Amino acid sequence: MLKLKCVTTTSPIADGPLAYGVTTSPFGEALWGFTVAGLCHLSLHDAGVDPCAILRVRWPAYQYQECQAQAEALLDAALCSTAPPIQAWVSGSAFQVQVWRALLQIRPGELVSYQQLAQRIGQPKAARAVGSAVGKNPIAWLIPCHRVIRQSGEYGQYHWGRTRKAAMIAAEQK
Repeated sequence: MLKLKCVTTTSPIADGPLAYGVTTSPFGEALWGFTVAGLCHLSLHDAGVDPCAILRVRWPAYQYQECQAQAEALLDAALCSTAPPIQAWVSGSAFQVQVWRALLQIRPGELVSYQQLAQRIGQPKAARAVGSAVGKNPIAWLIPCHRVIRQSGEYGQYHWGRTRKAAMIAAEQK
């Protein structure tokens, strides 16, 4: 479960270093980025990526500090249904934040179309904008953007690959 605090700004999300760690998740290597305010980044990759290069794209002004133990603890919490909520601190536009909050309301195993998600947030003509916001999700799989599919029923694109999206959906539908 994810406890989400959203900030509608692109300014730094916390003072101090941005800590990170790489773990092996059920969906490949996971890069966790976090500050004292909470989890701010989760991305999925194939082996051998440079974590700092990935983090620099979004947060170029930060100093980075490896903290593998905290990343492992976050992975454990994400995989344990009885763990306390993970504190997340994300920034985006007001519209992105609205979409990310709506994603958190989609139950595991449930799939919705971009159009249905747009309707859920009261913006039925904004399916393309919803798709764009879904694609900018800063916390892979914990903000469950993989649960959004095309209206035709096709899975469609996924930032971290269609194979991962299919694996996530299959894991939740068991």
